[in-house]
Amino acid sequence: MYNKNKISLKEHLDFIQNLDKNRIYLKVDELGVVNFKIFDKYVEFGIHKNPNKQKVGNKLLEIGIKEAFKYKDKIILYVFEDNKIAINLYKKFGFIEVDKKDNLIKMELKNENRKV
Repeated sequence: MYNKNKISLKEHLDFIQNLDKNRIYLKVDELGVVNFKIFDKYVEFGIHKNPNKQKVGNKLLEIGIKEAFKYKDKIILYVFEDNKIAINLYKKFGFIEVDKKDNLIKMELKNENRKV
C-alpha cells in the first residue's frame, strides 16, 4: 500500500508473514484484497488489486465499502497524492479529502454520503 516499487516474491512473502494481526483481510475472488482496521469512531480501509487484473477498482471498492460500514459509520483511507486514478475513483464513491501530510492524502467517507 505504501510501496510504489516492484515487489519481489520474497518481499511479498515477508510482507504477508508480518501482516498486522489487528486488521481484517477480505479476499475478493481473484480481484484483490480489501483490508480494515477498526478504531473507536471509524474504519481505516485499504484496497490492493490483483496486479494481473484490470478495471477491478470499482468492484473492490463497492464490496469494501459495504463491508466496512458493517463496523462503523465512517471510513478513512490514505492515498499517494500522485495516484490520480485512485483519488478520482474514491471521489466517485463519495470520499472527500480531509487532510494532506507529506505526499499522502487522507480521505473519508461517511455512511450518509456514500454512493453505493
